Amino acid sequence: VNFSVSAAGGVGMRAIDPDDSKNYCYLAYPKGDAPLFLYSFHDYTFEAGATYEVSVDLKIASRGLALDPDDDSFGTKLALNMQYTDDEKGTVNHVIMGQKVTVGDGWVRFTKTFTVPESCTDRSKDKFSIYAEPASGTTVGYYIDNLTIAKK
Repeated sequence: VNFSVSAAGGVGMRAIDPDDSKNYCYLAYPKGDAPLFLYSFHDYTFEAGATYEVSVDLKIASRGLALDPDDDSFGTKLALNMQYTDDEKGTVNHVIMGQKVTVGDGWVRFTKTFTVPESCTDRSKDKFSIYAEPASGTTVGYYIDNLTIAKK
């Protein structure tokens, strides 16, 4: 799955898993401390009317620029989102799952099944994304591992 990050200044990179130095994961990391939504985008072409299961492990990575914060209670909502073009509504962002995650939670598995509406026949803007809401006045970075998107 191709990977990019956007948050008016966020970056995406391959990183060493902070809990397992033999494992690599991805890091969605802000370029600054401003309170922005931090999105990671994953290219994926959906099929109208098809059902998919997405599964991914997520972990809070930063409080603004402070990597691996040590306040176990610090957290934010992390969400899974699909973007597609509806023939009648235009580009649609559809949150398929959101959950508050704290530093103390460590790696959290997100798994969700969703169906792409039949009315979505334009595949030109399909994307799957993950985002973190800003918290405590700053952007929140996060780690991503084991992302799978499978047609059911």
